[in-house]
Amino acid sequence: MGEPTSKRVQDENRKKLRSYYEKRDGEARRELLIDLANLGDDDCGWFWKKWGPGLRKAGRRGGLSFRRQVANDQELLDLREELRLIWKRRNQSHARATVFSWLNSSTSYSLPPFVVVSVDIGCSPNPLNFRVQLGYGAAELAWKMAVCENPSCDNPYFLKYRDSRQRVCGETNECREFGQREVKKTWWKNNRGANAGGRAI
Repeated sequence: MGEPTSKRVQDENRKKLRSYYEKRDGEARRELLIDLANLGDDDCGWFWKKWGPGLRKAGRRGGLSFRRQVANDQELLDLREELRLIWKRRNQSHARATVFSWLNSSTSYSLPPFVVVSVDIGCSPNPLNFRVQLGYGAAELAWKMAVCENPSCDNPYFLKYRDSRQRVCGETNECREFGQREVKKTWWKNNRGANAGGRAI
């Protein structure tokens, strides 16, 4: 006997709602990490203007916003450097320790790491806990993290979406053109250069 229609509709609506929350917070979290990784030394004011209230601007309703969880601009820049080390994947043990410390930072601010969205939807990383958002995002997105190979890129820290072999961010024409030149150089070296016999072209 098939499942009752009303229960099936409820299950479908629950899945849609969960997907909506995950997508909304996930997109904001990705943007937060990219902004912090690419943050310039003199851009802390801009960062706090955008992210100070919290992931969903929830801090504007009161409570402990992102801004109040960081003592000063130097502490924010220190967090940026820790995130950049994770992004560059040079020391996996350090990266794991950093993510672990961020995810366990809630006790310092009396903020739980996760909040119950609803009984039907389940739990979500606390949108007001800055370090938990960084830790959850870093663990969630580590496999996509990359650094643009264009040496003049202004925002070199990016997330790969199109191709796991992606070597440039592709955000500007300059970066795209740099990537295309590098692909052509690699192709020539592997397919023509080795057989060119020193002939000029």
